[in-house]
Amino acid sequence: MIYTPLPIESVLQSSEEVQPTYIEIEYEGRLVQLETIDNYQAKIVRLVSSNPNDYLNNTYMPGKIIYFRPN
Repeated sequence: MIYTPLPIESVLQSSEEVQPTYIEIEYEGRLVQLETIDNYQAKIVRLVSSNPNDYLNNTYMPGKIIYFRPN
């Protein structure tokens, strides 16, 4: 519960300010969806592969931070 003299719209306005940027790249031969952190780091959000063994590999685990050079 929030007690404030301000309108609720101005209190909750800051919750919508940052939207993550997602990109899809081929990383070590696998297609992954990344959430960019800065120009050289990104967090793996999703792995797109038809090989079940790729999903068992910790290298492509969602949440892992990877380093890459954008083109």
